[in-house]
Amino acid sequence: MNLLVTGSSGQLGSTLLKQLNGSDYQVKLTSRKKPEGIEHFEWVYSDLLTGEGIDEAIKDVDVIIHAATSPIKNSKIVEVSGFKEFIGKLHHIKHFIYPSIVGIDVIPFKYYQQKYEAENLLKKVPFPIPLSVPPNSIIL
Repeated sequence: MNLLVTGSSGQLGSTLLKQLNGSDYQVKLTSRKKPEGIEHFEWVYSDLLTGEGIDEAIKDVDVIIHAATSPIKNSKIVEVSGFKEFIGKLHHIKHFIYPSIVGIDVIPFKYYQQKYEAENLLKKVPFPIPLSVPPNSIIL
């Protein structure tokens, strides 16, 4: 199974890489910044702000773990409009794992409201099995 981890240079993405290192999955990574210590993985540049590199990143993958986020800068674009464009290209994906935040629907801060908006966008995508999982959970 071919797996893509978005946001692979961030906190959640890098934690996932530790879990996936040595697994039987064919793992591809994507982010704006190349993570360090990823000799066992293929990395592809992509940017949810501009859409650059997205097509190459999603090419030939079955499962996506979406860890890309931008809580401080450009969050509306990355979390909502860029995310909407991203998921609009995922017609071939079998599973999409979107880590959620407990209580996200009641946290009154803009970033969390945007993440919740993205979750609602994801619910409308006809993947075979869309998944939203709490933080610190890994489904493989």
